[in-house]
Amino acid sequence: MESNSKEVLDQLTEYYKSDEVQNSLQNQNLTEEKRGQMETQVRRNLPVLGYSPLTERIYLGRVNKKRPNEWSGEKRDMTSNFIQVLLQKFEPGTESQITVGGKPKYTITVREISA
Repeated sequence: MESNSKEVLDQLTEYYKSDEVQNSLQNQNLTEEKRGQMETQVRRNLPVLGYSPLTERIYLGRVNKKRPNEWSGEKRDMTSNFIQVLLQKFEPGTESQITVGGKPKYTITVREISA
């Protein structure tokens, strides 16, 4: 059983190193540190937060170790919760800079739309 687990872990590691995954991660503007954290979460079978371009929803769940591009078991739609937390961090009427690699890269502006 242990060798089978090592095999799966090796396959997972190779999958994450593949050009397809690396290009996808780069397109998501993830830092090396964040990629490492994601890989560790998957290996330890910890819940991960992920975005589905297909449904345009944010999910919390575990990734399938054998097929890392799929969810394993249940996943929960966390889109509303995620947005609520964002609005707590970035209150309406504020503008915040997001730093990547120690340099400002993005600006988030939150405006309330009048009814």
